[in-house]
Amino acid sequence: MKKSLRFSSLLLALLLTLTLPAGAYSAQSLVPQVRTYTGAFTDVSGLWCEDAVITCYESGLLSGKTDRTFAPHAPLTIGQVVVISARLADLLQGGDGDFGQPEPEESWYMPAVRFLGTYLSNMEMDSISLPRMALEILDDDMAAQTCTRYIFALFLAEVLPEEALTPINHITSLPDVGEPEILSLYNAGILTGSDAYGTFHGEEDLNRGQAAAMLARVVDPAQRVSFTPQRLELAQTMLGLAPDTVVMHIDGYAVTADLYSLYLSGSLAQYAMGRYVDLMDQYPDEFLAYLNDDAFTDGFDVYLRDVCGIDISVEWNTPDAGGMTPAQKVRSDTQASLTELAVLLDHQAQYPLTDAQRAELEEMAAEFADSLSYLDIQPQSALDAAAAQCVRENLIAASVPSASEIDRMLREEGYLYGLCAELCYGPYEMYETREEAKETAASLRSKMAGHLDDPDYLGYLTWTYGSGYDDTPTLIALSDFSENNRRTLSALSMGAVSAVLEEPDRFVVVVRLDPSDDELIREAAAQIPAETKIGEWAEAASVTTTPACDAINIGAAYDVLMELDSLLSI
Repeated sequence: MKKSLRFSSLLLALLLTLTLPAGAYSAQSLVPQVRTYTGAFTDVSGLWCEDAVITCYESGLLSGKTDRTFAPHAPLTIGQVVVISARLADLLQGGDGDFGQPEPEESWYMPAVRFLGTYLSNMEMDSISLPRMALEILDDDMAAQTCTRYIFALFLAEVLPEEALTPINHITSLPDVGEPEILSLYNAGILTGSDAYGTFHGEEDLNRGQAAAMLARVVDPAQRVSFTPQRLELAQTMLGLAPDTVVMHIDGYAVTADLYSLYLSGSLAQYAMGRYVDLMDQYPDEFLAYLNDDAFTDGFDVYLRDVCGIDISVEWNTPDAGGMTPAQKVRSDTQASLTELAVLLDHQAQYPLTDAQRAELEEMAAEFADSLSYLDIQPQSALDAAAAQCVRENLIAASVPSASEIDRMLREEGYLYGLCAELCYGPYEMYETREEAKETAASLRSKMAGHLDDPDYLGYLTWTYGSGYDDTPTLIALSDFSENNRRTLSALSMGAVSAVLEEPDRFVVVVRLDPSDDELIREAAAQIPAETKIGEWAEAASVTTTPACDAINIGAAYDVLMELDSLLSI
């Protein structure tokens, strides 16, 4: 008899195990269980988010779309996310997540908005965040918009107390997101991204299954995920080559596949941007329709392909009218950039790095290790690129022309440098009549002539009496003046004030100044001889490619970067 009873107890325990949903409510949960799941949602059985849906249902965070369905693939709106965030914040404080009914003629989400506004106002913040701004401007139209993964993550990060975000991972950067708030969710094991690299895809619409997964990991630490993103080895992924494979020699400098992949990605990114602009010019009617299609959120190129049925594939090996294929152009641009890098490094002894630049490079190396840790790029590749830029800066600094040379360069381009006070007259101008403007201009010229050694006062006079708002010297286009006035201004000595010049509807007084006093103009002027010198070095450089380089498939590399579109900005 006892044996029979024992058998019956075991059978009952087995039956209970088979009929109860997978996974009992966790004792580690940060919020109490308020209801028991009975297996009602037929559309999540066996789905990847099933356990998360059960946790969210039992904690009271989420309910089904109907009594029998959860609709894991259905989107969540911003209004729903606000309510869920408020409910989560309240439950974490020991509340019941119930904010009562809205006032008469009040939107359904307003009780949650009021609670969340008060909750967030009690939390210390250094700046205004997106969730707080959203609460200020939330209306029915905005509340009905589909929420993105990015917005939902920011709401989660905003409402979670620090103790709910204990790190279990150490992730310092990701391919497509760098905000500390988002990284904190990754490090707490609440987010893992959409691929082995941890790519966030924050612009994508959030669905209920994804929201359930994030929320379940928040309330039940046992469901959080220890995660180390795979590092993207650009050379291997793009080129199919080991990073240290030598693909090119430029004089004595060996270009590795690692470095080549970095520069090739930049050339491909520039190509992609140029092609995008070309598509807008090539299909103006379709572009206008794209701009007016609020429901389409992808790029114009995708719109052309998916909506208009236009083939936008790139014929990489088809020559254009100039005889070059797109692949040849990208190769040429990449080689030119790498040649500049090599010749700059080769002339580093002539334009040596300063102590400050060396310290900056060391700091940059440390920052690089963190901010781009998702890329498996050899540190030397990044440091060589940065060092070459420092040599370029030093070359430019050593190439600043004299004041007279800068002035000549500006005049050849049709400009002079100085203060330009325009006194416009007419019904809607600063001066009502021609006589008033002319008389004021004469007085202004006299005051300027007496204070040519006081640049601050000259700026004050220009701002006070001129119709514009400029009080600092700038480039003055001679093309804005009549032929006679152009000749007058061209003959004006540096440091002198012009006569009162008359143009249609305005009088003008110009003080010509030394352009070499302007740091930006000095640097721009110095770039001309510096770039000329770099070009001469590059022209004289000996460049040889290896069979590995010649075999690189540019179109395939482009396709890889299109799949990893977050890297196109490299």
